[in-house]
Amino acid sequence: MDKELRRAKNISYRLLKFRPRSEKEIAFRLKIKKIPAGTIKKAVSLLRQAGFLNDREFARVWIKSRVQAGYGFVRIGKELRRKGVDRDLISESLSLFRKETDSLGIIEALAQKRIKRYRSKSKLDIKHRLFQYLSGRGFTRENILRVLEGLNYEDI
Repeated sequence: MDKELRRAKNISYRLLKFRPRSEKEIAFRLKIKKIPAGTIKKAVSLLRQAGFLNDREFARVWIKSRVQAGYGFVRIGKELRRKGVDRDLISESLSLFRKETDSLGIIEALAQKRIKRYRSKSKLDIKHRLFQYLSGRGFTRENILRVLEGLNYEDI
């Protein structure tokens, strides 16, 4: 095995030690380290064959961790696109999680936790701030509005 390929694999292993990565993330990081393009392709291929790189598994793990952290599917999808995961794979992975995730429950929990910060604000201002916060976390407009209509703004 040539020296550059060994270096590329070592860099990749070091990156994968911290968290799973997509193929494009690894390729990009290797490019930054001035690894030749042909060597990058070989290294990514070898890592994929050895089971260290799997975009489907990466997407599943990423979505699960981000949902648990209170992020919505819109934001998670954008993050995965930025990480170089194929659009069809993102759609497929997100649809599996949508079926088993209670987005409204997550939105309501986040809103209940956040609403305490706005005690001195008007109901309209509270709604506006909560909407901005929740949409920034990647939830859909429809789901946010549904939850915000059901909140009790009097007992803050």
